[in-house]
Amino acid sequence: MSLRGQAADLQTNRGSTDVAASKTRAIIDDITRQIRDGALRPGDRLPSATVLRTQYGVSITVVRNAVLWLEALGLVQGVRGVGVFVTPRTGPDCQRHEPDVTSAGSSSTCS
Repeated sequence: MSLRGQAADLQTNRGSTDVAASKTRAIIDDITRQIRDGALRPGDRLPSATVLRTQYGVSITVVRNAVLWLEALGLVQGVRGVGVFVTPRTGPDCQRHEPDVTSAGSSSTCS
């Protein structure tokens, strides 16, 4: 399912998905902070989905959704069968907008 489809699902099924969205957002915020602060550098591999699931105490689905958002924001790139890696930032003033996990309205100013 596309990010737009997932966002539509989040908007339609509010109850329990509000909790999932907030957990997803917490992971996105934490990993984004680690990238911004230099704890995760371009080329670094994120922990596996199983490790992230345990680390954050969430379901594998929440982890996968967070990784999908991070990919959509251009912060990470998944390589099938290998892992998920922090992408290089381009441009000295590269800034990324905060993701809105309840809509498809996030973007990146990086090129």
